[in-house]
Amino acid sequence: MDEFATSFWLSAVLTGVAFGYVIQRGGFCLTRAISNLALMGDAGILRAYVLAMLVAVVGVHLLTGLGLVEVPVRPFRWIANILGGLLFGVGMILAGGCSGSTWYRVGEGAIGAWVILLGFALGATTANVGALEPLRGWLQSREFELRLGDAPPTLPSALGVPPWGVIAVLGAAVSGRRAGAIARALPAEDGPISTALRQRVHDPVLSLSLWVRTALFLGVVFVMTTEPSTVGALAAMGIAVVVGLAAAIPARSSGRRPARMAGSER
Repeated sequence: MDEFATSFWLSAVLTGVAFGYVIQRGGFCLTRAISNLALMGDAGILRAYVLAMLVAVVGVHLLTGLGLVEVPVRPFRWIANILGGLLFGVGMILAGGCSGSTWYRVGEGAIGAWVILLGFALGATTANVGALEPLRGWLQSREFELRLGDAPPTLPSALGVPPWGVIAVLGAAVSGRRAGAIARALPAEDGPISTALRQRVHDPVLSLSLWVRTALFLGVVFVMTTEPSTVGALAAMGIAVVVGLAAAIPARSSGRRPARMAGSER
């Protein structure tokens, strides 16, 4: 038991430190991603978020497929999901950052981020065990049954397709169009690579996708070869994803980096 606790906390600390470094250096913030798309038409950070979601989906399905973890799927509480998402979105704009950026801004010493963090704690406590607990219970009691047989309420079960089919579609949406554009442009190249093609090849999203997929593949090989404990497998996959994200930072930094949203706190 002691050995399990030690390995768990050690892997949690190492993964947390690495993940914090990556999101701080990469400037990952959901508020910034949405505002850049809405105000400047720049979807770079939002695409990175979609890619991160895709990597998480792949990692979870690999771990569950190998029998290393069992991830329970919560019911589809549609009223609570819609209202909670709306309040979360409004709160992000008012606070000038999402929950992820709040944590690394706390590490940077931003006083406003500490105030936001206190608001998180007060809001969660009030809704969980405080005055809003009855309202939370009522909202979560309204569930939408989205099941096919014994399948959980997930997108693959709703569409009646295998999970890897959804993953393939998401992957094609993130990087397939860019890779296809490069493939179509190659036959027309004669002599030195043109500036336009060079920009396509060094696209930050493609670089991020390549590095993360490579690191994830190596992580899977490591897990299948060494057959570690559940904690070790989770730590290995988490470290693989973080290493892939960190390796892609130079390519992202060399590209056009969108300005931060006005009023966003550092």
